[in-house]
Amino acid sequence: MAGVFRPLTGPRVERLAQDDFQVLGLRELSPRFRSRERAERWMAEQLERVTPARKPRERCCLRCGDRFLSEGFHNRMCDPCRHVSDAVAMGVAQQATAKVRRLAG
Repeated sequence: MAGVFRPLTGPRVERLAQDDFQVLGLRELSPRFRSRERAERWMAEQLERVTPARKPRERCCLRCGDRFLSEGFHNRMCDPCRHVSDAVAMGVAQQATAKVRRLAG
């Protein structure tokens, strides 16, 4: 469907196969649905149960300040910043491992 915006993060309906849809981005694992409409209806019902503070919404990234669609209360950094932080953390872990090996060696 050209021209329809579908987020890459947060609650969303994804096509798994020809007539097989699933809701991703929620804490609860969704069942599989035969139509996108049923999956979207199920997702809306699940989101109604979530407290307002935990609902997916647009938030400001804690690292860069850009606005992004948050997956929920736990998600406070945009994807690019989260990936940078992951890479930095991995580099720190690798350096620490190398230092321990040198000292043990």
